[in-house]
Amino acid sequence: MAVPAVHLITDRRLVPDLPARARQALSGLPPGTAAVHLREKDLGGAALLRLARALRDACHEAGQLLLVNDRLDVALAAGADGLHLPASGLPPAEARRALGPGPLLGVSCHSEADVARALRGGADFATFGPAFATPSKLRYGPPVGLEALRRAAALGLPLVALGGIDAANAGAARAAGAGGVAAIRAWLAAPDPAAAVAALLEGFENPAPAPRLPPPDPSRRTAMPHDPQREHGPHDHHHGRDAHGNPADLAAYVAKQEDPSRDEWQKPDQVLAALGVAPGQVVCDVGAGPGYFTLRLARAVGPGGVVHAMEIEPAILAILRERLAAAGASNVRAHLVAPEALPLPPEPCDLVLVADVFHHFPDGPAALRALAARLRPGGRLVNLDFHAGELPVGPGPDHKVSREAFLAAAAEAGLEVDRELSFLPYQYLFVLRPAG
Repeated sequence: MAVPAVHLITDRRLVPDLPARARQALSGLPPGTAAVHLREKDLGGAALLRLARALRDACHEAGQLLLVNDRLDVALAAGADGLHLPASGLPPAEARRALGPGPLLGVSCHSEADVARALRGGADFATFGPAFATPSKLRYGPPVGLEALRRAAALGLPLVALGGIDAANAGAARAAGAGGVAAIRAWLAAPDPAAAVAALLEGFENPAPAPRLPPPDPSRRTAMPHDPQREHGPHDHHHGRDAHGNPADLAAYVAKQEDPSRDEWQKPDQVLAALGVAPGQVVCDVGAGPGYFTLRLARAVGPGGVVHAMEIEPAILAILRERLAAAGASNVRAHLVAPEALPLPPEPCDLVLVADVFHHFPDGPAALRALAARLRPGGRLVNLDFHAGELPVGPGPDHKVSREAFLAAAAEAGLEVDRELSFLPYQYLFVLRPAG
């Protein structure tokens, strides 16, 4: 089960009718993007169970999740989607044994050491903070800040930033490595809870530009980090565009991307089968374009998995979102990448796919290094790109990186080859892992 992007923590002192507020707040959100955390420490078991069941119904009607704080017995009895443990609560390993493999398990953390323990204990995610100053977290002292969040996120456990989170700073938390954000007052004190939660999700999914690529090395290619207008006909890589570099005819561009003849040489289903993409995984499609691989990845990971589709061009992203909606692909999170920013997924992934995109990075090793840092333990980075020289499909020779040059860049980035797959007629395909 994927960790949602937005976590809404209850406090019935602010809003007595929590199920009604949850229905308001969750209306209109894409399925699977939010979780309500039931945290009412002063309620007895029977009253807490009644409230948990009412909130479960409200959440499930909206296609969202309910997590219960601390009370394993109530979480199980209510049929909640998971349990969130306080820092001094049950050991995560014990809770996992009782919950089984399906429900989400979160842990409250306030330091890197806490996060490391939660990771070892089998937690699926941790809340981390306070990220910013907030009245509800004064007892924890000053905010830990974004730099501490960034260091803790590097450990590999998905982190949900909390403490002073709002729509204005949610993007900064994501840029620091958070896989989600949590709030109390942002949804309970808002006059329009649906608008407030939608703004929180938007602020998280479209952060301010950061981190950025380093200045290009003159010895390497100096294109934009991802040119979404890549086309796959003979040597038409830079033609048919408007003054802003966008495809002049978007319908023709999408038709070319989705032309059935592409399947004959791209072999997308064989690619995904060879990569072992499986139900429940979290994967990232770097340079998703209109969704050639994204939609196939969504089917492969199933409703229990997540696909993060990274795209730099707003017009292409709009087409991708339309196609996702038409296909009912609710497990895809489509992200707009700021110009010159690294296309990093918001949470650690089992697989990061870089398909026909690497040659656009101004500093290939830096981009690979940053993407590899977003892998889960045991995760793999996959690069697929065109061989050098004249080919009947793909970009012209001036817009290619040879197999040998790519391998050198991967080695510089601290990656080693796990497997090389050679069934594609015009492209090389490497499965990579961090060295050592």
